[in-house]
Amino acid sequence: MPVRNNHFPGEVILHRALPMSALIIGRLTSKFIYIAKKIGFCLFIEHLSVMNSFQIRDKHQRKRRITILHEDDDLLIVDKPAGIPVIRDRWDANLPNLKELLQKQYGKKPADSEQAVWVVHRIDMDTSGIVMLARHEEAHRRLNRLFQERLVEKTYLAVTSGIPQPDRGEISAPMEEHPSRKRRMRIARKGKAAVTRYETLETFRRFALLQLSPISGRTHQIRLHLQHIGAPLAVDPMYGSHAALDISMLKRSVSPRRDDAPISPLINRLTLHASRLRFKHPFSETQVDIEAPLPKDFSALLKRLRKYDRID
Repeated sequence: MPVRNNHFPGEVILHRALPMSALIIGRLTSKFIYIAKKIGFCLFIEHLSVMNSFQIRDKHQRKRRITILHEDDDLLIVDKPAGIPVIRDRWDANLPNLKELLQKQYGKKPADSEQAVWVVHRIDMDTSGIVMLARHEEAHRRLNRLFQERLVEKTYLAVTSGIPQPDRGEISAPMEEHPSRKRRMRIARKGKAAVTRYETLETFRRFALLQLSPISGRTHQIRLHLQHIGAPLAVDPMYGSHAALDISMLKRSVSPRRDDAPISPLINRLTLHASRLRFKHPFSETQVDIEAPLPKDFSALLKRLRKYDRID
């Protein structure tokens, strides 16, 4: 009977039922698999999909971990850390990017030039969270169709500077490339249609935590739409007012460090996380529902906001 463990992506297929006390809940690791074999669980396990991960250095040469959230013969869903572009950057081709890294990981041979992954959708370099890629051309075609027909539910979490009014709603504002500012978009009456739904999950004195669902998929859509309603991302040097947030921006008084060193930022990248993806698998037609946990910097920011920026 199939048993799904909600703590990791994948199924454990058992030849015969085990008592519930024999099921180990939690993320399965290679160490657990080794122990399972030693005590005989391998007699029952037919197929096992285990969360895989590997490291890469971001644009600041800091170590970042990329986690495979879901993998099958047709597609990959990964948890991308902030600081890594999905494809080769137009302005800096030397930056490591997700597509080329996965091509190396999934190519048939170390130097294989045959394409192994196809990008289905993208998120900004300084956004963290879910990215989906196809593993063959037909999968790429079918997954693209799902996105074009708006059959993929995308959910983002964002910390904004300012609290949107009303606390939930739909932003419908057409967009176009800015005519004079590179890499930037703007609201334009004759631009391409763009719609974002949002809901405020938590409010602080000067910030808010939002859940957002972009219905269309325009470049910088969430960032520009949040600016448009007067609640830009808390960290967004392009559409907001801050390139980073540190503790001095939350606490009323901060003691200076003895060595006069600058205060380390709580977060110095976009306060935006692609948290969930839901769609019907284009081949098996089963429902796929994947979530990416909040990264440490995002969680740390929320912890400080709840402590120092809470509404009394």
